[in-house]
Amino acid sequence: MTNEQGAIEERLEKLERQNRRMRLAGLGALLIAGAFVLMGQASRPRTQTVRAKSFVLVDANGMTRARLHMSAVGLVLSFYDAEGVSRAGLSVMSDGPVLALNDANGKPRVWLSVSSEGPLFNLFDAKGESRAALSVSSDGPVEGVRLTVEG
Repeated sequence: MTNEQGAIEERLEKLERQNRRMRLAGLGALLIAGAFVLMGQASRPRTQTVRAKSFVLVDANGMTRARLHMSAVGLVLSFYDAEGVSRAGLSVMSDGPVLALNDANGKPRVWLSVSSEGPLFNLFDAKGESRAALSVSSDGPVEGVRLTVEG
């Protein structure tokens, strides 16, 4: 029985060593998992900056409906109809802002701008010819109201 008792004690010691290793491995895994959880809870900036040269908004059919981009002359925000025609635009150029309203063919019909020379309101015909304008300079009305009649 002494041999058997020695074999049992040897097996018991071996099991106890394995048990200690398993406990250490479990504790290590728990520490690593805790570190991942704590890293995920680290504070992130509340605001994020998105930097791009252009943003395009599309409808359910994939048609461009709005576009914000930088052009060679300034910032441009354009709005498009369901046919893809530019119908309105807002620009900020080096000399001031411009608002353009276009017809169904994309031609400008109304133009409102403010430049260093003063504000300008311009109405265009279907051919793109200016037919009425109102402008004011820093000294007052430039020429009052201008109406152009085809002759």
